[in-house]
Amino acid sequence: MQRPKAGAIERVELVDTRMLALTRCVLALSALVIIWIDPTQPPRLVELTYVSVALYCLYSVLVAFNSYRAGWPVPGRAGIWGEVLFYVYLIALTEGTSSIFFFFFFFSILAASFSRGFREGLLVTAASTTLFVVVGTLTAPTGHEFELNRTLIRPVYLFVLGYMIAHWGGYEIELRRRLRL
Repeated sequence: MQRPKAGAIERVELVDTRMLALTRCVLALSALVIIWIDPTQPPRLVELTYVSVALYCLYSVLVAFNSYRAGWPVPGRAGIWGEVLFYVYLIALTEGTSSIFFFFFFFSILAASFSRGFREGLLVTAASTTLFVVVGTLTAPTGHEFELNRTLIRPVYLFVLGYMIAHWGGYEIELRRRLRL
């Protein structure tokens, strides 16, 4: 049985970090296109939402470009946590629990889990769920516009799927560590 080449594991990690940077760009640009194509989204604070998402697109491209120049390093903790806060901001700008930006949390959970491990992924999951519930509670519409099913199911879905992603990410990192031995 042949031993893997020394650079084999680094190449796998580079593909993962490259994927994260490029996925962030696709996510940001897709969000901008979606809210531009569908004029009903977002329903309020439209100009501020457009500017915020456009700035996120610019940030994503700059991060990808800098990552490419620096050899695609593992994303920093501050960047992951900053994105969680930015996604909460976008959700607060739009419809709260009905916001299309809800799904952005999964990107942060994936990035944390597959670059930092189970513990970090679980922390991002718990923080995302908590912040989503707080923002959802504060921005929830009243009367007939209130959607109880989205208010209840989305945080549960976020936590359960986030936990599973954190587990898989932590497991992959553990397998990489074992391969290095």
